[in-house]
Amino acid sequence: MFYSSLAVFAALTLAQPAPPADLVDHGTLKIVAAGQVVGTETFSVEPAGTGFRMRGDLKLKMPDGKNATESAVMNLAHDLTVTSYTRLQNSPAKASAQLEVVAGHAKAHYQTPQGPKDFEFMLEPAVVILDTNFFHHYILLIARYDRQKGGAQHVQVLIPQEATPGMVLLDYLGKDEGHDKWSVKTDATTLQIWTDGSKLLKVAVPDAKVEIVRDVK
Repeated sequence: MFYSSLAVFAALTLAQPAPPADLVDHGTLKIVAAGQVVGTETFSVEPAGTGFRMRGDLKLKMPDGKNATESAVMNLAHDLTVTSYTRLQNSPAKASAQLEVVAGHAKAHYQTPQGPKDFEFMLEPAVVILDTNFFHHYILLIARYDRQKGGAQHVQVLIPQEATPGMVLLDYLGKDEGHDKWSVKTDATTLQIWTDGSKLLKVAVPDAKVEIVRDVK
């Protein structure tokens, strides 16, 4: 759909637990491939009206040496349901995706180098957007986990860059060196995630030899 950056994984929902009080956060994630830093993602999660706004700015060195710069903004209601999402790609080519979501009915408009495209998706109201290379979106995925229920939980997700919905299996693995550790299984791969409460610390994709690590500076 877009000119691909470092396409790490595509995947997709869950019950609706109460939103965590400490969801607000900001920071920078380093994207490391085969031991080399290939990009950064600066992100924030801030209150917006009665809900939240998640924002990310991505800078990535692509395998062909070109630089990719992109931004994404997701608006959430008070119960963390997605109401809208916008992704803008500034380089290496101009492209965008805009989604409006009402009660699980998503209307998407894409502007690509090949021209405009429109899609509609019928989704669960609690769908989680996990767009390619915007790793701060995993904050929303983890917030959707129902700790009272426990165990592995299926979550529907939507990947706007690929215009693809699907399912992931999210599981809490317990404490690892004082931090919460999670597993996210897709049809294609398994990711490992470490958090401190709702703060995202690290995402590992062993099959791709990729790690996304929070910059602690």
